[in-house]
Amino acid sequence: MAAQGEVGERRRQSTHPVYQKPELLAEAPNQVWSWDITKLRGSVKWSYFYLYVILDIFSRRVVGWRVEHAESASQFKELFIDAMEKHEVPRDQLTLHADRGGPMKAKTTALMLVDLGVLKSHSRPHTSNDNPFSEAHFKTLKYQPEFPKNFETIEQARAFCRRFFAWYNQDHHHAGIGLMTPDQIHFGQAQEIYTARQATLDAAFLATPERFVHKPPKPPQIPTAVWINPPKPTEENPSLKSKSHCLKVVDTFRHASVRRALKQAWELDDADKAERLMRNLAQRLELEAPDVSKSILEGLDEILTVVRLGLPVELRRSLASTNIIESMNSVIRQVCRNVKRWRDAKMALRWTGAGMLEAAKGFRRLKAYKQLPILKQALLDHRNTVTLDQIKDVA
Repeated sequence: MAAQGEVGERRRQSTHPVYQKPELLAEAPNQVWSWDITKLRGSVKWSYFYLYVILDIFSRRVVGWRVEHAESASQFKELFIDAMEKHEVPRDQLTLHADRGGPMKAKTTALMLVDLGVLKSHSRPHTSNDNPFSEAHFKTLKYQPEFPKNFETIEQARAFCRRFFAWYNQDHHHAGIGLMTPDQIHFGQAQEIYTARQATLDAAFLATPERFVHKPPKPPQIPTAVWINPPKPTEENPSLKSKSHCLKVVDTFRHASVRRALKQAWELDDADKAERLMRNLAQRLELEAPDVSKSILEGLDEILTVVRLGLPVELRRSLASTNIIESMNSVIRQVCRNVKRWRDAKMALRWTGAGMLEAAKGFRRLKAYKQLPILKQALLDHRNTVTLDQIKDVA
């Protein structure tokens, strides 16, 4: 057997899935929110209270929070809907970013976001830098001098958080937003304050220029764009501040949002909600990118058919990430690339069969390849149902 090469490892090797790096851009409040849950120690060892926090990444304002006894998607649903209503966020404007915790990936959360017209985004596993604003905010909370070692009751934890978030939103001058408070950025007061600061510095420079050795003073800049994982500069775009690159940045952001919406539609079990999500996306892109909008509507039946067939989740993921027909055709072309002359149809058929056998080896690496008979049966059942409906219509 060793001579024939039959004693090697024959099991399918485990591979890690490829996770897309989130690239999110906010140019105004209520465009991108980030949320997370952190533990607050209770009075007994191994007991905790759970603090939910929703943060606007542009203004750094805490738009919603609550303290509960456990992590729960249903509790986050109540918090998020309340925050949306309080801030009057319109449909199809907001992107919600989170890590891959249980409540963040729960079906309850996914369906709620579709109903509200909100795109979802997730960090890569074990990559805290993908959710930097929530992580930094929790550090600000827990490094406060008055932050207690533990909380005796949940009421005590809520009272502390109530005082902290009022101070954080209204009085904390944040270095990342030009030493403004989150409320000043969120409610559009920052430019007026910046102008007043500049006038004060100009007066000081005119009165005592010797205090300012190098150049006239300027207050810290107010951010105009906030990124989670900004695109890296390339040789063609050496500066992220150039006008041409800004146009490409907007294009990159649009591609990222379309990719997230398509992924969200593939993951839904409800075909009606998936259709609503896709049509909202196409409508939003109709003016900016009519070709993309048209392409989405053309592929709508393909996505909804996979959802309506009720296929297993693993099989649906494979169909979402692999075009089986195109992959097979590509392998056949690769196998036949050295054939210069075809004698007859039988020769072409033999080579095509050899290419299909080679492609089948690759399909066995797919996690759901054993479930392909389920797809076949589901398509047959669907075709029979459609045929019966057509017969009834004719009758």
